[in-house]
Amino acid sequence: MLALRGARDQRWLLIFAAIIIVGLGIRLMFLGDRALWLDEAYSVWFSDRTWHYLWREVPQFETHPPLYYSLLKLWRSLGSDEFTLRLLSALVSLATVPMVALASYIAAPSRHKLPLAATAGFLFAVSSVQQEYAQQARPYAFLVFGMSLTLTSALWILVHPARSRRSLFRLADWDRTAVFAYAGLGTGMAMLMWMHNLGVVFTGVIGVVLIAWWISQAGHRLPLFANLSSAAILVLALYAVNIPTLLLQTQSVSENFWLEAPSFTQTLQVALQLYGQWQLAVGTHLVQYMIQLMIGIPLAVLGLAATWRFCAQSRDLRWAFCLLLATAVGPVLLMLALTFTVQPVFMLRTLIPVQVPWMIICAAAPFAVPPKRSPTVWRMLLAIGLISIASFSFQNATQERRDQQRPWRKVAEQIANSSAPDAPVIILPNSVGNAIEYYDIQLDLNLDTHALPGRYPVRGPGYHYPAGGAGEPGMDDRALAALAEVTRNTDTVWLVTRFERLFDPEQLVRRSLSREFSCSTGSGPGFITVTRFDRFTDGSRSEICQ
Repeated sequence: MLALRGARDQRWLLIFAAIIIVGLGIRLMFLGDRALWLDEAYSVWFSDRTWHYLWREVPQFETHPPLYYSLLKLWRSLGSDEFTLRLLSALVSLATVPMVALASYIAAPSRHKLPLAATAGFLFAVSSVQQEYAQQARPYAFLVFGMSLTLTSALWILVHPARSRRSLFRLADWDRTAVFAYAGLGTGMAMLMWMHNLGVVFTGVIGVVLIAWWISQAGHRLPLFANLSSAAILVLALYAVNIPTLLLQTQSVSENFWLEAPSFTQTLQVALQLYGQWQLAVGTHLVQYMIQLMIGIPLAVLGLAATWRFCAQSRDLRWAFCLLLATAVGPVLLMLALTFTVQPVFMLRTLIPVQVPWMIICAAAPFAVPPKRSPTVWRMLLAIGLISIASFSFQNATQERRDQQRPWRKVAEQIANSSAPDAPVIILPNSVGNAIEYYDIQLDLNLDTHALPGRYPVRGPGYHYPAGGAGEPGMDDRALAALAEVTRNTDTVWLVTRFERLFDPEQLVRRSLSREFSCSTGSGPGFITVTRFDRFTDGSRSEICQ
């Protein structure tokens, strides 16, 4: 597929090799330094279950498919520290770099193939958003890889219609690349859905474009239908076992889910993170937005102009452009529509696959201007990459910054290093116990933890699950009964909460503790609080400790 035409092409390949090295370096940078955030603690807990429990019980109360947790379970034979847990995602994200480059290579005219491939690979390799999710023990790096595999395969099919319509069932007429393309299409679509339930949105958009293209292929629809149907059968074969779980989890989320519809400002912020190509770590939000718009809009306009110009060279490239634009914008619009009409689902982490086609479009920007001006665009792209790396480094330069939004290691150490390290630690909701207990084991702290109303997961009739996952219920009288048992013969109690207003809106636990204990001021970042209660010794009482 790669045709080298001399020293210039070899130079581009050397540049791409350097991009891979840079991509690896920034994905390993700070990889094990940041504490786990709560969702990563979920990954640890789920991957620690037995195979039977993971595939039969976990889908009953978790909102994600179990395949990623299964892969992580196998990976954990190498270790369970933060670095090792995240290394799997980092390597998958790194493997996505050449996939993005290959998709660009396929979608470009022959004389622009290698430059476009290297540029798109560079933009993906240094993306701040991709760096962030490449360093999480969560399925999002796999979700993006699934998108890149599906998009690469679909682009090949669109750009090579004559080869795509050769029968996959005649051995004498086999085209190995076409077989790989259809197999990649089916595997990639299944992977998208296995890594997140909203993966069906991305597969749906790609499927609609392929159907429209198939309709346009007058005189060749029958062989194309057979081949596309083969890919669809492969998707069904790989994913069918999860369809009942998908329906169950969709119902659970529709009944109770923590996410709210975003404001205009929040929507703009997500859009800039997805389409702005980089993030600035300094200055006010307004300054950051203005600078991103000043650079992002011209880059997008130039990229769209260049890819549209490519379309004039080939009808097949027009369909490639349609696919890139549809997959870059369609999922965002669909999830916004779902958010405001059915159920809030609009989140940055579920939308990051759209950066794959968008980066391919933006990578074409240098080809939209005259050759004398293209160095200016190349320098702008290089500056975007350097700013992304510098911004990511700045955000993670100190341990305090690294743990600002994920303080669970700090919380566990704070309690263990206090004057009451043996006191019971009351945790609500119970899912927070997964994170605290992870560091309790990793750091050998021997904390006395007690999650309310019981250790994760708690399932049963009469419980209310305000966050959607049917394993972390809100507080009720059963939680108070468990609390009374824990505090009966102790003089000091710790209370660690997250989203207390969501899980205990009436402050049942805090009020109960305040009847028997005084307390120090609660501390913690944002929606997380850590409060120490000491039993009254003089018969006095105080107001509820906030």
